[in-house]
Amino acid sequence: MANQEVYQCNCCTMDFTWIVNKGEENEKEKTKQVPAEIPTNTVKIHKVIAPFIDSVLTGSTTELVWYCPICHAENKIRETKKIVPLRERPFFLKIVPECPVRRDGISNRMGFDEAFTNWFHNFLEEINWAEVCYRKEYVAQHDGEDMDTGRQGGGDNP
Repeated sequence: MANQEVYQCNCCTMDFTWIVNKGEENEKEKTKQVPAEIPTNTVKIHKVIAPFIDSVLTGSTTELVWYCPICHAENKIRETKKIVPLRERPFFLKIVPECPVRRDGISNRMGFDEAFTNWFHNFLEEINWAEVCYRKEYVAQHDGEDMDTGRQGGGDNP
């Protein structure tokens, strides 16, 4: 279940099996009991009235719960561990969509800055990685000569 978001049930467990010393003479399987992982798309979240003590402590008269489809136990959302899969860093899709374009007129002025900022921050690592690759390729093609050695005037280097 590594490709989707899951909740871990607080009440039931499942067996997790993996191979130890893979490819060696003493290769063997190990099994461990871990909390059951339930895909979030199979869980329905309910809003219920909180017990009096919980409502005094949290300041809320209701709480969110979900019921495990395996053991049918009630799990509180605030006490449930949610596993969200992330790609191993650094990861690059090598695809950057076109940046937002600012058009003339009033209709685009309000949302352009926010749209551009979101686009920029979402793809900043991708853009930086592409710059590094380009610089390495340039240096390799020009016999180790760095990119800024031929620059004339301006900047910090006269």
